[in-house]
Amino acid sequence: MTRVTSPSLRPAPAGMRGFSLIELMIALLLGLIVIGSAGSIYLANKRAYAATEVLGRVQESSRIAFELMARDIREAAAVPCAKDIPIANVLGRTRSGTAPPPTDWKYNFGDGVLGYEPGDAMSDVAASGTGSRYPGTDAIELHSGADSGITVETHHAPSAQFKVNKAGFIQDGDILMVCDFNQASIFQVTNANNSNVTIVHNAGNSETPGNCTKALGYPVDCSAQCTGSGGGSGPSNNKSCKEYGRNSMIVRFRGVRWYVGRNAQGGGSLYRMNLANSLTGSTVMPEEVTDGVDNMQLSYLLDGADDYVPAAAGMDWKKVKAVKVIVTLSRLDSLATGTNAVARQLNYTVTIRNRVD
Repeated sequence: MTRVTSPSLRPAPAGMRGFSLIELMIALLLGLIVIGSAGSIYLANKRAYAATEVLGRVQESSRIAFELMARDIREAAAVPCAKDIPIANVLGRTRSGTAPPPTDWKYNFGDGVLGYEPGDAMSDVAASGTGSRYPGTDAIELHSGADSGITVETHHAPSAQFKVNKAGFIQDGDILMVCDFNQASIFQVTNANNSNVTIVHNAGNSETPGNCTKALGYPVDCSAQCTGSGGGSGPSNNKSCKEYGRNSMIVRFRGVRWYVGRNAQGGGSLYRMNLANSLTGSTVMPEEVTDGVDNMQLSYLLDGADDYVPAAAGMDWKKVKAVKVIVTLSRLDSLATGTNAVARQLNYTVTIRNRVD
């Protein structure tokens, strides 16, 4: 009887044999090693890219914070015409006697610079929620006159009217400052006429805070009527009824605050709060400049001092010549788990230009 052998059981020729089980396992192991190495390189590159992106955002935030805030500090207490001249502020006073200047920070030039420590209250800042102050952080308030390119041609005190070289962007309700080499005055526009190129500063309560008098002289006398022909010739025209001469400057009155507040995401952001006028509306709203700000600490160099000191009650803010700012920023890496992967502390010192000899 002949024995039949199945072709499938025949030994394959040596050149046609496949992988053995051991060889297949080794190949799989090598493949896994290669894939694992490639995956590790990919994850490392992804982390490096994410860290670089986060660092770039922190640096950009730092640059924005420095440029905008430093500019406001540098221009603090600025009166374009001259340094250390008296300022007559007729805003928001009572209509009789020599009432004190307005206490509302938006309209009170004060000393040009005012610092706030963490426990100091700030009006117009929300007590809680978005825009409220971040705990443990400092804040600063700055006032100045911002150049507008407007010059006086004539000024008639009894009619409370400036004839100027241009008035196109000035609107009713704007807060302005006029100055010469002897003094400056802060007032509210009651009528701006582009056709006649005039700016009027009548007394009245039609605007907020309003002018207590049309007289712009120093010291302020809210009872002055300026009823004569101008130039001090009228019965009530005394020093309070000053008339500004040709080429006196009219500038915008600027009030700004910088502080760290809570943002909509629950973290910290650097906020700027601007004086309201006819262009921005009557409500002062904080503007979020950059997020990811954890802290801001401020210290001040007074004239004649050797070192910077924090804000304190009774400090002579007229003597502040420079401000040191320390801002801590951070960004959460998208690959991190609940930790701030990138943080940066920005340190800079800004000299108040108007107080440099």
